[in-house]
Amino acid sequence: MCHANPMWNLSGDRARWHEVLRGLRFIVAIDVLPNESNEWADVILPAHDLLESWNLTMIEPPHHEGMCLRQPVTPPLHDTRSEEDIFNELSERLGILDIWNQVLNFANGFVMKPELMLQPGRKYGEREIAERKGLLWNGQPLDWYVEHGHAVTPRRPDKWYRAWEGMRLHFYLEDVLRARDTLHSKMEAVDVPIRHEWAWQDYQPLPTAVLDPVHHEPPEYDLYAITFKDVQINFAESLSNPWIQDIVGNDPVHTAALLNRRTGTARGLRDGDVVEIASPYGRIVARIALSEGVQPETICVSNALTRVATQHRGVRHGGGNFNELLPANLANTDACSGQPETVARVRVTRLASLPQELTGPDSVYGRRRTQ
Repeated sequence: MCHANPMWNLSGDRARWHEVLRGLRFIVAIDVLPNESNEWADVILPAHDLLESWNLTMIEPPHHEGMCLRQPVTPPLHDTRSEEDIFNELSERLGILDIWNQVLNFANGFVMKPELMLQPGRKYGEREIAERKGLLWNGQPLDWYVEHGHAVTPRRPDKWYRAWEGMRLHFYLEDVLRARDTLHSKMEAVDVPIRHEWAWQDYQPLPTAVLDPVHHEPPEYDLYAITFKDVQINFAESLSNPWIQDIVGNDPVHTAALLNRRTGTARGLRDGDVVEIASPYGRIVARIALSEGVQPETICVSNALTRVATQHRGVRHGGGNFNELLPANLANTDACSGQPETVARVRVTRLASLPQELTGPDSVYGRRRTQ
């Protein structure tokens, strides 16, 4: 796992994911902070913080594009390395450095300019790789990026409207059908167990309207549950930053699940009530905040409420992981794109009090009670 947290960001029952991790023989994590997943690692390789490392990152289209520089503003505080240098070192020690360099040549597009390609038998550092990224994009060395910061510009019209290098842009997407048939034959050849459950009908050459399976849940699940993040939160990972934690902890949209005021009043709910939010697949517990800014059939759960890391006191438990509410099955996964369901149908039940596991001094509610 490299800066990854599947235990937090994958759909489905956490207990099932615990079983999966227990069944793995050896787990290595490269990371900066403790999280729900790297607690399971046999080995943790500490990485540089973003303020200690070099990289050039593409600002993705459609509106703008170009390389943006990340550079060290402070020396590393501890014995850490960038993730790039860790992978380069490991590949050399494993005797696969030439293969790894070739992977980087393709992944970074260096193959488009042979003079920039990483050569066999040589280990490159993160700064050298960043330099090549800049040269590939606009021919400028890294020192130019240090001075200018980035090379981001609006996309040119010819990039917006080109018909795929002079070819016609197909309306009937035959490639989708070819991909389906290729995958089907490969699954059959090796007897993939789930091949008969795979939704081959999802591969359509024309846009086809299909009702999402979430709409077919039992009628007692009469609200839609969604999750959201605010602009200051980076998928909740930045909650370990005390300044951001202070902002989030004092913003009402992040301290309770949001429910439309008329919907809540009709169900006898008031601000601050404790509720269980349950889907056919799992449950979480939260306090309720009533708001006019919420669609009447929706309950909104900030991802600031869903972190359950135990080794970092800056991250507080807020009643459960939102992903517990989501199905982790093929029926709720688009076979063509691999996109899982991100919305759940839920029922909301008022509880007399917070469950005991949420009232300790390190819980988000316990912390608020002592302030």
